[in-house]
Amino acid sequence: MEEDNQEIQRDTVGSSSFFKTCFNALNALSGIGILSVPYSLARGGWLSLSLLLLLAVTAFYTSLLITKCMNADRNIKTYPDIGERAFGRPGRIIVSVFMHLELYLVTTGFLILEGDNLHNLFPGFTIEMIGLRLNGKQAFMATVAFVIMPTLWWDNLSVLSYVSMSGVLATTVTLGSISWIGAFDGIGFHQKGKLINWSGIPTALSLYAFCYGAHPVLPTLYSSMKSKHQFNNVLLICFILCTIGYTSMAVLGYLMYGSQTLSQITLNLPIHKTSSKVAIYTTLVNPVAKYALMITPTVNTIKDWFPSRYSKKAYLHLLISTFFIISSVVIAETLPFFGYMMSLVGALLSVTVSILLPCLCYLKIFGNYKKIGCETIMLFGMVVMSVFVGILLGGGGGMERDGSYSTRTLLSGCALFTNCHRKVGLIIETGHEPEPRLVFELATDSELYEQQSSSSCCVFILFGPRVKANAGALTNFEVLDFLNSRGASKDTTRVIAPIARSEYKVYDYLVETAASTQTRESVNKFADKCKDLKLAKAEILNIINLRPSSIVELLPIIENLDDREIDTDGILELVKDLLPPLPTAESPRENDEEETENGEQS
Repeated sequence: MEEDNQEIQRDTVGSSSFFKTCFNALNALSGIGILSVPYSLARGGWLSLSLLLLLAVTAFYTSLLITKCMNADRNIKTYPDIGERAFGRPGRIIVSVFMHLELYLVTTGFLILEGDNLHNLFPGFTIEMIGLRLNGKQAFMATVAFVIMPTLWWDNLSVLSYVSMSGVLATTVTLGSISWIGAFDGIGFHQKGKLINWSGIPTALSLYAFCYGAHPVLPTLYSSMKSKHQFNNVLLICFILCTIGYTSMAVLGYLMYGSQTLSQITLNLPIHKTSSKVAIYTTLVNPVAKYALMITPTVNTIKDWFPSRYSKKAYLHLLISTFFIISSVVIAETLPFFGYMMSLVGALLSVTVSILLPCLCYLKIFGNYKKIGCETIMLFGMVVMSVFVGILLGGGGGMERDGSYSTRTLLSGCALFTNCHRKVGLIIETGHEPEPRLVFELATDSELYEQQSSSSCCVFILFGPRVKANAGALTNFEVLDFLNSRGASKDTTRVIAPIARSEYKVYDYLVETAASTQTRESVNKFADKCKDLKLAKAEILNIINLRPSSIVELLPIIENLDDREIDTDGILELVKDLLPPLPTAESPRENDEEETENGEQS
């Protein structure tokens, strides 16, 4: 009865209705994570869905714990207040650091994501203003920040709920578009998939954990609600709807593409379909719709630092929120590897803030840790689970080591050169990325591996201090196939591909070579046939890359040809039979023939 009286008293503060709070909570919980759940399911198998449901139940329960902690003291209005109520001043500092750092990383990540996607969509975009020139990604991040800025000036979550509606609508449209593609655009739902893939479970668990990380915003939503005694119903509805959305997207994507599902489902979509373009474009709406909501707790905390006569002023909220987004743009544009650091640290903070801290604060505030019971055992189990998931996220446990390139992946310190004359280079490294990452590099002739002459255009290995024995040269086809598997495409509508600008330069070069028409079967068959021709591995690799059609083109590839008994005619015959030519190679001949025929007719 006393708890109910406290709730009724607290209902006098707040302006958001039940439905507006639902939209804000849905916008905070749902979003870009819905694109990765099919990949998570593909990595872990059908039974990994139980992990998604387990995390959903855990996150819902910890959100209820936050509500109980706020009801324990009428003075609690924010997440740091809960930390201070539980552990005093140190608790407030710890919760504040974790919460605000996570929110800052996530919101800055929104700008990086939008900048990358829009730059891939419109690569020639630039901004010139007051003598300042911003190119590509920088220009788009600044533009997106300018678009987001008016939403930051609304110091009212009731008004901000209308922005949240657009984010919820965008997520719904994305799910509907992908369902349409599977049902009516010829893809179908025919893939059976695996029951379970133990090696992929860490990846699945790590990615599922990203789907439920809105807990820092929940106290703010609770404080803004008129009827706070209905907040638990809001949480129940939102967690159920989001879990249905995540599960539906995971199942649909896995049934559509099976083990070939890419890290974001939009990378698998047939890009020439209208429904695919709708799905891709609507993914750009979510970060814009979520930004203002996610920074609200941090802005409110900063406002509380000022005297009460200033903290309620509208201009203070305007100045703080504007400074916040400007600093995010500066950080995103000046720190070259901020995006990679954000993905790692942000994951650790998300698990800590969403599961670990609510459990610890609840145990301390209500003293449950002093008595052994079912709830206490369950809470300690959640603490252990959150630590385990955090270790997976921080230690790279979510990164799989299997796959078609695992035995030939080049580690840090290894560079791959596709054209020695232009000195185009790549480093394929595993690091702490979910997938190997390609980095553009330059090199001098002296750094090239000495197995082939520097005059040849081929793939080379640059050995560094940490190269392992299983590192080997890749054909141009394998590099191109790798880039394709990550979503590289000539079509600019494929905006969600995690491909760097430098990687696209390599991709643009390779699609103009023989690698673009080769297949894994043709390359493997050619390599097997060449085993009897007394050719070195690097020579076979060069032939595959260059596809010589005459003895003149073959001579620079094979060393000391005059001193070796090599059937050059046999090699050229194999090339003709097994390695298809570039489609453009035939175009000039056809055009010449057409011109000749037209001339004869005239």
